[in-house]
Amino acid sequence: MKQSRITIQLHSRDQKKQTDKPEQNRKVDNPGAPGQDKKIEPIYAGEETKNRVPTIRRHHRHHRNKRRGFNHWKQSVWFRIGAPVVSATLIGVVFGFVVLAVFVNPEWDPENMMEGTQRNINAVSGTPSGGQDVEAESDNTGQTAMGGTEPADPDTQIRAVSMQIPSATFFMVQAGVFGDRAGAEKSVQTFGEKGWPSVVMAQDQYHVFLSTALNRESALAMGSYFQQQDVVIYVKEWVVPSFNGTVTLKGGTEGLEGFLDEGRQLFDRLSASTSNVMTSSTEPDQTEWKKIQDHHRNMIDYRRQLKFDSSLDDLAARMEKNLTAAVSALDQYRKQKNQSYLWQTQQNLLQYVKDYQVFLTELSADSPSAG
Repeated sequence: MKQSRITIQLHSRDQKKQTDKPEQNRKVDNPGAPGQDKKIEPIYAGEETKNRVPTIRRHHRHHRNKRRGFNHWKQSVWFRIGAPVVSATLIGVVFGFVVLAVFVNPEWDPENMMEGTQRNINAVSGTPSGGQDVEAESDNTGQTAMGGTEPADPDTQIRAVSMQIPSATFFMVQAGVFGDRAGAEKSVQTFGEKGWPSVVMAQDQYHVFLSTALNRESALAMGSYFQQQDVVIYVKEWVVPSFNGTVTLKGGTEGLEGFLDEGRQLFDRLSASTSNVMTSSTEPDQTEWKKIQDHHRNMIDYRRQLKFDSSLDDLAARMEKNLTAAVSALDQYRKQKNQSYLWQTQQNLLQYVKDYQVFLTELSADSPSAG
């Protein structure tokens, strides 16, 4: 009896266990297969097996995932920053081309673009436009577009012109006069070893000059420095003769007259500035320095207009170089207050006087009617 009770209890537990199973695990009749039982598989939330997802639903989910990826990319930081930047750049480029076309070429008109293109084609092919005869256009070299020639601009040709150049007087601090060049050159070498400016100039005899000034009083004041160094000085008025004759050069006389006039005014201001600094420690103020720069700029502009058919080109270039070096040396003194720059300024001014005299001498030699 005890064994039977145990069996009954076990049977009751199995029966209770079967009774507690979920309803979806119970056996049901399968209408599609009579006489056979089929267990319904459990389906949990968010979980679908491959066999239970229809084909149309799988494709729908695929496209939905693609749209979600694109929307996620649009919401990214790089897209939000890059898209406005690229758009603004493209708009700016297009707007810039339009502005340039309108303001750089005020006559620009989109409706005339085709007409201009047609005119260019006609010009290249030699076909007259509008039934009118087309004349050959010439360039600045005198060569026409159709192969002919025409007279060139007279200002671009080297030709003979008549002009007058007045005499020039320079006040020089003279340190000696020699009968031969060798003695004068030896004296210049001695002064150069002391760091002083010096130059040899010939006029009947060989003169050695140590400096130049705007007038006699300034020259005497500058000469006092050399007198303190036991050098015998004498103020010499150095006169370069006038010129009246024919000059062979490019263009008219305006370039040469302007070059010599601006050069002389620059020379006077530089010599006055250096003598004022050496005698009274007075430097050129901003107004005076601006005038020096203006004369220097004007001299260079006139020099560019000159073209001689002789060695006068080289002499004019040397005169320009001397005054340019004098301006640069005086500017260095203004910045560093070193007296050696004043000597460099005077050295270049002395060399300018020497080259100016040689320039006028060769100008007279080249002119058949110089007097």
